[in-house]
Amino acid sequence: MAKYLNQDDVTKFAKYRRLIAKAESWTKKKREEFLEQLSKGFICPKRGPWVLETTPTEGNVSWKQEFENYLTTRYLAQFDGDEQLARVAAIAKLEKIAASAERTPGIRLDVKDNEKYNTKKSAAA
Repeated sequence: MAKYLNQDDVTKFAKYRRLIAKAESWTKKKREEFLEQLSKGFICPKRGPWVLETTPTEGNVSWKQEFENYLTTRYLAQFDGDEQLARVAAIAKLEKIAASAERTPGIRLDVKDNEKYNTKKSAAA
């Protein structure tokens, strides 16, 4: 006999996943709007429980781009200083490394609509 997951937990999990996705989408959009407005001289109100403030950051390092640049520099001598050919060779090397890299297997848990749910619901009505 098949063992089933707890339906209430599955439903709650799916609802929270969708809620998190909506919240992340909304906050990303609002962040962009706020940054644009602040750059135009808008000021954050101080009447509510929270305020927004900007903090300068250095940004993230793209290690893939850094390695590509490093390989391009190394390949320049092989291609008589032709940067375009050196970059093509660097990208090919990166792709070869990525293709042969060992990956840690994992399992994604995706939420999708249950097509049979509406069918059962309408059939019962």
